[in-house]
Amino acid sequence: GVRRGRHWNPSLEPLRLERLTDYEEALREHLDRAVSDRLPATGDVGAQLSAGLDSSAVATTAARRLSAAGRQVVAFTSVPQAGAETFAAPYSLADEGPIASMTAALYENMEHVRVATPGRSLLTGLAEAFDLAEQPYLNLCNQVWVGAINEQAHARGLTVMLTGQMGNLTLSYKGMSSFKSRLRRGDLAGAFNEYRI
Repeated sequence: GVRRGRHWNPSLEPLRLERLTDYEEALREHLDRAVSDRLPATGDVGAQLSAGLDSSAVATTAARRLSAAGRQVVAFTSVPQAGAETFAAPYSLADEGPIASMTAALYENMEHVRVATPGRSLLTGLAEAFDLAEQPYLNLCNQVWVGAINEQAHARGLTVMLTGQMGNLTLSYKGMSSFKSRLRRGDLAGAFNEYRI
């Protein structure tokens, strides 16, 4: 059968705090709690790590939380095949590996693993992804690297994979006014490049 239920009903009222530093403290508190709630009681954890704010915030928070216990974060970054920079769009980052590597180097308990997917088909692991999510996979290109990262994490015995999923709508959210403005001007490519998830 089908069951429907609301798990979360966020307030739509804007958050107003006294000082700018209060926002930083509130974000740190919520990020610490959200990541800590997802950490297993024992063992190391995996994390997706890009060059962006979202997965970096999650992975580094986990590293800080696990450090005292001598536990490790294995941070996985999808990297392109050699020569991919040639085909990159202007002002885009073709290889997030170097920046992700610098982030990982800041934490003694973070191992950085670059994951390339040469020859991997868009269809590899698609049936398993559908079975897990019980819905069609929304971005086949992402499934290629997500599947490869998950396979490596599984091979290492990691049971938790932290991500910055939906960060573009939270930590990295830039607002939609620019997006709407681009659409009105007919700049579909610019709107897509600025707000792709």
